[in-house]
Amino acid sequence: MAKGSKAAWSLPAWAGLGLVAAMVFGFGLDMAIVATTGGPPAVQQATLGADLDRVARSATWPAEGWTYTLMVVPACAFLPALHRRLKDREDPDLSDTALAAFVGFWIVHTIHNAVILGVVQGLAPAYVAGSPSAAAVEASARGLVGVSDALFGPGSGLGTVLLAVASLAYGLQMRRSGAFPGWAAKAASGSAVCSFVGLLQFAFGPLLIVGLVGWILFIAWTAGAAVGMRRETVQVQAAAVPGVEA
Repeated sequence: MAKGSKAAWSLPAWAGLGLVAAMVFGFGLDMAIVATTGGPPAVQQATLGADLDRVARSATWPAEGWTYTLMVVPACAFLPALHRRLKDREDPDLSDTALAAFVGFWIVHTIHNAVILGVVQGLAPAYVAGSPSAAAVEASARGLVGVSDALFGPGSGLGTVLLAVASLAYGLQMRRSGAFPGWAAKAASGSAVCSFVGLLQFAFGPLLIVGLVGWILFIAWTAGAAVGMRRETVQVQAAAVPGVEA
């Protein structure tokens, strides 16, 4: 790969770091929702009325919804560059599989969060338990939450499967290439394993925690990939300056 093309990794690398920052910020907002509303950062079918009340009383929930929905923006700049970087070095077919799974994941992730954002900003503020409109609001919210859960529930749904496949493929590619920190490849593989195990929470609820660990490891390996691309950019730029060691 030419030096000029390597220098082009700078913007995608920063986009990757921005994606990591957004995911960490979103996770922090989730914890804030738990602390301020006394419940999980999710609207659930079994507790729909109470959850709509919690959403309506929360100033944090809309910010959390927009944060997760807009994560796709830095992802769109980061993922194609990561794909090209690994495809140049390793198995192109595995890279294509990883990219397809990851594109699918971000599509599902964005739709899931946009749907929930509709509940948060469109339905919850209009919900008053026991009012004449309460049943209609609940029915609309129940339908949207059902679609959202099917796409990407907490540690479950189509989105988790796509995330696990992408993490596994990228973990293998990173390990083979040697161009990324070793811990990033391990984090990617760990994310895949935890995500797959988390899918079994329908049979054993506490496995939700394992799925959550998979998400945290996903954040970690995304950070490792971004740092790896940024490090190469710095080395190439230094090598291009006479008298400066890369």
